[in-house]
Amino acid sequence: MLQNSIFLHDKGDQPSDQIEKNIPLRLVFLGNVDSGKTTLVSVLSKQKLDNGKGSARINIFKHPHEKNSGRTSAIAMEFCKVNNRKSILIDLCGHERYLKTTLFGLNLVNPDYCVIVVGANMGISKMTLEHITMALSLGYKLMICVTKIDISPEHITKATIEALQKTVEKYGKQLCPLNMFRVATMDTDLINSFTDNIIPLIKISNVKGTGIGKLKTLIKRLPAIRKYNNQSEVEFIVDDYFQLKGIGLVLSGTVSRGTLSVGDSLELGTNKNNGFTSIDIKSIYLDDQPVKTLTAGHHCTIGIKETNKKKSSQKINIRRGMVAVDPKLSTSRKGRVFTANIYILHHQTTISDSRDKVNKQDGHGYQAIIHCNGIRQSAEIIKIHNDTGYIRCGDRVKADFRFLYHDEYITPHSKFIFREGTSRGIGKITDIIN
Repeated sequence: MLQNSIFLHDKGDQPSDQIEKNIPLRLVFLGNVDSGKTTLVSVLSKQKLDNGKGSARINIFKHPHEKNSGRTSAIAMEFCKVNNRKSILIDLCGHERYLKTTLFGLNLVNPDYCVIVVGANMGISKMTLEHITMALSLGYKLMICVTKIDISPEHITKATIEALQKTVEKYGKQLCPLNMFRVATMDTDLINSFTDNIIPLIKISNVKGTGIGKLKTLIKRLPAIRKYNNQSEVEFIVDDYFQLKGIGLVLSGTVSRGTLSVGDSLELGTNKNNGFTSIDIKSIYLDDQPVKTLTAGHHCTIGIKETNKKKSSQKINIRRGMVAVDPKLSTSRKGRVFTANIYILHHQTTISDSRDKVNKQDGHGYQAIIHCNGIRQSAEIIKIHNDTGYIRCGDRVKADFRFLYHDEYITPHSKFIFREGTSRGIGKITDIIN
């Protein structure tokens, strides 16, 4: 079972004992297309119910084609307070066409919890199973919201919940309706539920508001999962970027470790030339307010400039998923080859490494796309650490990967997903081979 996997818990950076209470809770919303994820995010963040015709989701969509089709195609983040608890609600794509964006977002934002949204009248779809499998494989805690109970017949809703129960049982989990938690001891019950492999379930309606109040109470009382180290070298993960007139290049992202300060000199990368760009932090904004320093766990925007004034900041080769880090980290964690413990979730045939078993020379190994933190790049298995050099579905083994195009900033002990067609696997990085 996946809950016994060696990949579920990080053992890298150890958190400091003192964690700031105002660090927002991160919730990622997953589920099949048309299950009501975007509408639910809007109802929670905007405090306004839907009209049954998609009025709420318009407030979340970022692109015109999303409003026309009603389908999310990009990562949307809502910064709000749910029952006075500071939260970041991340809406990911549900359509199979945008699965790569969903996997990228799931690894990039590294949430505290994943909310699986299931339409009561829709049952369990292929993408619902995909999202549940990926979230549990990466070790995230789940809660399940069954939406559209206002239009779903009672027997259909019951069948959907029964199908969900059978699905999570495969991973050693049990569903527990929220009304079974005792109000007086809900905080303790919630902590124990995740320890005991219990997944809270709540039935809601975004139109009538049924269950929304209970969901808000649940979010308010959820214990934080992610821990942050404020004493280590600074690391800032970029999730968006834009140009502001009169200000220049602005990066949006999360301080994942250390303490970020105005005037810091960091390295931004990696770029496609396998290097880093030296930058200086001009300004830091948290909740639209300027600050001088910021500790790990906060999402903010930073104004930057290149240390080398002969170049323009507009020419920085930047993409989502890059990192701005202390120069010490940019040296020790840059690489193209790494070793990982991997587990094959699904593959129809046999996976081999780059060794030619007949001619005993290097060939071309199995290639897949790696999703790890902000990394999204194809990689090749160059060595499988067993006697045969082959692995199949269900195998656990140590393997060496090599990125095909350029170096990446690799964090030891990070979990990742690799995919190729319908094939899926998970892994945990153990070593960086420079």
